[in-house]
Amino acid sequence: MTDNSTEPFDHFDDIDENEDARELTVHQKRERIATGPSRSRSLSRRKLLAGAGTLAGATAIGIAGANAPRGRGISAAPTSAPTTEIRFAQEVATPPEVATPSAATIQLPNGTALVTSPRLPLHGIGTDQVQALLQGAITSWRDVGSPINLPVSAFAIDGIVPDGMKSPQMVKDYAGLLDALNKTPGGMAVVPIDQIDFRANTLALGEVNPLATGDVVRIAVTGDIIPGRNVAIHARKYGDWTHPFLQVRDFLAGFDLTVSNFECVISDTIAPPEETDPNTFDFIASSDVIQGMKLCGIDAISLANNHTAWSSSVNGDVGPFTDMLGILDNAGFPYFGGGRDLDQAQRGWEATVGNTSIVFIGIDGVTANVDYADQAGTVGAEIGSGFAGATASKAGTNPLAVQSVMAKIADLAGKYDIVIPYFHMGEEFVWVTPDWCVDVAHAAIDNGATLVLTNHPHLIQGMEIYKEKPIVYSLGNFVFDQMFSVDTRTGYILDLTFQGKKVVGLRTHGFEIEDFNQPRLMSAGEHAGLMDRFWRSTDIRTAKNAAR
Repeated sequence: MTDNSTEPFDHFDDIDENEDARELTVHQKRERIATGPSRSRSLSRRKLLAGAGTLAGATAIGIAGANAPRGRGISAAPTSAPTTEIRFAQEVATPPEVATPSAATIQLPNGTALVTSPRLPLHGIGTDQVQALLQGAITSWRDVGSPINLPVSAFAIDGIVPDGMKSPQMVKDYAGLLDALNKTPGGMAVVPIDQIDFRANTLALGEVNPLATGDVVRIAVTGDIIPGRNVAIHARKYGDWTHPFLQVRDFLAGFDLTVSNFECVISDTIAPPEETDPNTFDFIASSDVIQGMKLCGIDAISLANNHTAWSSSVNGDVGPFTDMLGILDNAGFPYFGGGRDLDQAQRGWEATVGNTSIVFIGIDGVTANVDYADQAGTVGAEIGSGFAGATASKAGTNPLAVQSVMAKIADLAGKYDIVIPYFHMGEEFVWVTPDWCVDVAHAAIDNGATLVLTNHPHLIQGMEIYKEKPIVYSLGNFVFDQMFSVDTRTGYILDLTFQGKKVVGLRTHGFEIEDFNQPRLMSAGEHAGLMDRFWRSTDIRTAKNAAR
């Protein structure tokens, strides 16, 4: 039985609520954006988030990445500000450049880095704090910036003990260290950089990211963008379809690539359904929303979901869907996971950053589920009004036909460095993903996926590690109007860092949706609470897997 309880977070009492909070109105924020430096992806507009205190609302499950060249040049200027004021709980800073690592400043042996448990909500410390940590003078992570009070526990791999490190608990190898860190949220160790991957949290030291060397790529992924219903009402109220993205725009500028799940139909001719039915499940957005996505640096969107080709009131009519494809094509805005026929729907979205090739594919396991059509959360696979999957002669989404999807992943794995399938599947409003979704995700890894992402439940569901690769189950809502619960109005931006084909960093940046439409990045304390929920779902899923 899925645990859907709402008992308090394990570390709630330890969260530091005494944090600086600067409030800005929308008008003030947008003046700051408008008067700041212009951004162009072809001119290295992406800045890296690194260093202690750069962004309060960031909990690490890995590392931060480094700058990389951009392949496309897209620039956008903000439009006029809305007259209604919305209060900001904090200012989001533009991520700074990362300094080159230096043994003299980081006080660690050359070629090593300081790592912690992925469950520690901290991603950087000051350079002057390293020695005190190693010598045991600092005994609580709160003393170096953690929002929760965890005791510092030192570990060391056999043969890798820095001079002056006080009484570490010894482990045999990196695998043994990972096990110790997973069991000890306050654990830390000094590890050779070439051994580190996403399963440990690598601390930035000052503004120095120890892993920001070589051909590093940093990718952001978000959950559901659904700019219909109340989001559309607010956009029309403010006369601004960029409004939902304003509080995350600067932060997302720090990535080489950003990808989102887009669950809506774009149309300038369909009357807004919420004007006659405020509870509609038909989501329609103006083509102006594309400008909003460009403004905050979204590079491509997945259409493989249950609110693009499928509609509760226009079942079987793919006209609005194909019209949207034309609008996206004319705007030069990339998409994947849907198309005018099966061939186009199955195609991946390709990108190259530096020397690294990346491909995303989208798969609809809700309204185009062929092999698990009897599971909760699907509409059935009988071709007809309820099936949104593309065919050789019909537009639609990329169906979840397991044999075909896995063959596609295997083919892509032989051609690209990084292969990321983004599945839309699962059951809404539950904390733990169903077993059948786990089976699909595992099969994707078995066939060569670098990692696996899923969405659809409208809340976060934790993650698992399978064959030393990450599977992230549901990132939650990103831009949507479901304000009725904490779960549905909170989520996170997934921050992935790669060195070649290796996932070296996996970090989350929590946000809360405000005013039915606009995500606002969390403070460190807020995010620690969100991650407590993340780890609860992770642990429940791990226990279920062990019992299968």
